[in-house]
Amino acid sequence: MRDSTKNIDLQEDLSAISKYRKSQNQRDLLLFFNKYKGLVFGVCMKYLKDVEASKDAIMDIYEKLVDKLLKHEVSYPKSWLYTLTKNHCYEILRNNRRVMEKENEAALMYSEEVFHPNYENGKEEELNMLENCVEKLEKEQQMAVRLFYLEKKTYQEVTEMMKITWSKTRSLIQNGRRNLKNCMEKKYASVREK
Repeated sequence: MRDSTKNIDLQEDLSAISKYRKSQNQRDLLLFFNKYKGLVFGVCMKYLKDVEASKDAIMDIYEKLVDKLLKHEVSYPKSWLYTLTKNHCYEILRNNRRVMEKENEAALMYSEEVFHPNYENGKEEELNMLENCVEKLEKEQQMAVRLFYLEKKTYQEVTEMMKITWSKTRSLIQNGRRNLKNCMEKKYASVREK
């Protein structure tokens, strides 16, 4: 009985994926994805141990599915999705570790003791520089960055509040972060020259 249920599930999954590959309509893909959304969330929580990060990861994994299922033949969709999810979580953890290492390095590099031994009111000046850099961002980037970093909204909440696509939200936040970093580095360089 149990094997026949597994076979029916497998056939349903393969049928949904086949339909998606032919139509390339994401509604067909959602038939498969929604069935395993709980599994994907559970795997993300196991590795990321954070609800919001797991919700964001689900969106990333869905985006990956949109392309990957058009390019790859999948014989066992549930197992394949589990592996894709696990690998995506590993990728996030690796990237987070790299970011933390860079932030620690930057914190040491930009600490007052290293570069600003006689620099008074450093934190206040740093916040002023940051606010100045935020104001220089393009309007949509500025809004996305403020919502995500200052108001602690999730990607999904920013997407809904700004009425834009999820991938546009991610792009605005990533580009905004990069532009802020470049602006702050220039400001730190000018402070060091004084």
